[in-house]
Amino acid sequence: TANGLGHNNVIGVYASGSTVYAATAAGLSISINGGASFINKTTANGLGGNYVQGVYVSGSNVYAATNGGLSISTDGGASFINKTTANGLGSNLVRGVYVSGSNVYVATTAGLSVSTDGGASFANRTSANGLGSNSVYGVYASGSNVYAATAEGLSISTDGGASFANQTTANGLGSNEVRGVYASGSKVYAATLGGLSYASTDPTFADVPFDYWAGSYIERLYAAGITGGCGGGNYCPETIVNRAQMAVFLERGIHGSSYVPPAVGAGTGFGDVATDYWSAAWIKQLATDNITSGCGSGNYCPEGAVNRAQMAVFLLKSKYGSSYAPPAVGAGTGFGDVATDYWSAAWIKQLSAEGITGGCGGGNYCPETPVTRAQMAVFLVRTFSLP
Repeated sequence: TANGLGHNNVIGVYASGSTVYAATAAGLSISINGGASFINKTTANGLGGNYVQGVYVSGSNVYAATNGGLSISTDGGASFINKTTANGLGSNLVRGVYVSGSNVYVATTAGLSVSTDGGASFANRTSANGLGSNSVYGVYASGSNVYAATAEGLSISTDGGASFANQTTANGLGSNEVRGVYASGSKVYAATLGGLSYASTDPTFADVPFDYWAGSYIERLYAAGITGGCGGGNYCPETIVNRAQMAVFLERGIHGSSYVPPAVGAGTGFGDVATDYWSAAWIKQLATDNITSGCGSGNYCPEGAVNRAQMAVFLLKSKYGSSYAPPAVGAGTGFGDVATDYWSAAWIKQLSAEGITGGCGGGNYCPETPVTRAQMAVFLVRTFSLP
């Protein structure tokens, strides 16, 4: 304070040339001589609160994260106009701010607030949009990628902050409580209560970019140890799932990623599955668990495609056990292409009731359509509540 700082408790800092901006517990302190001396700005200058937790500068625009809102100056910090919940902020308690062009990202105690008009108005993002927690400590943006440090993980958006996929200790973070984040190229650094976590933003699979429609589900399936892809660093998301692959997916979902089925022994129980078939033990165990009895005539049809009607039955039995039976279908299934007397109508309706599927679009379920590996990822993550 002897040099003009508002308070000796300095929470954040930003520098541009010889101008230094210090976020303190009693104001935003500004130096124009490289930090030799400061002039302190407070609520008297338009700050929303004197407790300033962060600051960002772009040209003559200064953005101060305060305990009373986001305060914006267009004259280098001489005066401020304060933005609050009345302008769309999730909370007036602002912890951090990042600016990229006309986009302003504000970390608040009740969500990540995003402005596309330079801070005039905001749309608030919450856990409903994929944030790990509504309590956001910090934010960083690079292009359309937005990184939010939350109390329950590092949340990453690839669409400018519209939606997020959350990363946790299951993905290698030192702690789920993330206090800060920075990205450089394809590298991301997360400040957690359990250490500094470092990762590459390159997707796990070369054929599944982050903006692929099921990308976050495929990443979660991989992180849970349910899949290692289809080989060559790929996942093959559009490839149809066959019954042999399905056996492995379901058994790992039921028993966990480290599960290994018992040795196949003298026979698999199916005439078309030899004991040396690549997934013989998994198929036999799926039958032992009474999830399947095969495709008829003593066979399993391991190379046969799994359609969406069959998948509804497989998923619910895997989730609840072989004795499970869904509620009666009632007056309707909720899907225009699934009649009440369709063989798996009750299963399909229950799968929808549990939020595992919303159908295939247009009010339909497409029961006879084969399931792709991308769709399978979504089904499995939702059925087994994978992180």
